[in-house]
Amino acid sequence: MGISRETDDIFANTFGSLRQHVNPQLWASPSLVTFGRQSTEGLGKSPEEYFKGFGFDQVDSLDVSDFEGCSIVHDLNDPVPVQYHQKYHCVFDGGTMEHVFDIKSALFNAHNLLRAGGVVVHANPVNNQTNHGFYQFSPTLLLGFYGQNGYRIVRLILTSRIKGGPIQKVLDIGESQALSLALAQRIVFPLSFTSDYLTSMLFVAVKPEVHRDPVVPQQPFYADRFADQQFKKYKRILML
Repeated sequence: MGISRETDDIFANTFGSLRQHVNPQLWASPSLVTFGRQSTEGLGKSPEEYFKGFGFDQVDSLDVSDFEGCSIVHDLNDPVPVQYHQKYHCVFDGGTMEHVFDIKSALFNAHNLLRAGGVVVHANPVNNQTNHGFYQFSPTLLLGFYGQNGYRIVRLILTSRIKGGPIQKVLDIGESQALSLALAQRIVFPLSFTSDYLTSMLFVAVKPEVHRDPVVPQQPFYADRFADQQFKKYKRILML
């Protein structure tokens, strides 16, 4: 859980471009909360300094204990207290959710922490990170949950790298391609990807400008709303 020299470029690009995706009237004195207090030791600055460098006036961190110096002690397996609902302009999960057993609770918490019109950013493992956490995630988890809760999917990047090596972009999609990926039955990675390659995803979505209680999604591939003939072209195996 952290931002290193290897990942700094991709996160800096992500946070540097957030404002272009949001309604500026809703972003006065912006605030950010991270799941877990991110490690930024390799960058020579604290996580609070790092995120304030992108224009956030308030930076909080939420964790199950204060061992790493978080500002809010809370277990993401449980609903966040109402006092934190709709408090933050950005919620950043930089590799924490896979360590939370109750994924539904973690996603509902992200939604409830976020202000209407705010941005959620996830960076989570996809493949070849066995036993790193409780889970590895398919992109359809985030595409399904946030898509069916009315979020606008801004970007989804699949990256792969050998541990300690440079990041390679495997797939980089924007808003117009999100449906195609969400409805893919399966994603097949190149045969050249061995067990040395760690595959992750970076996901960015904008919350609707009216807050509603979160709903549990159906996987898009099986959802009734995508059963029409017009979606048949999207329901296929993606070969990367």
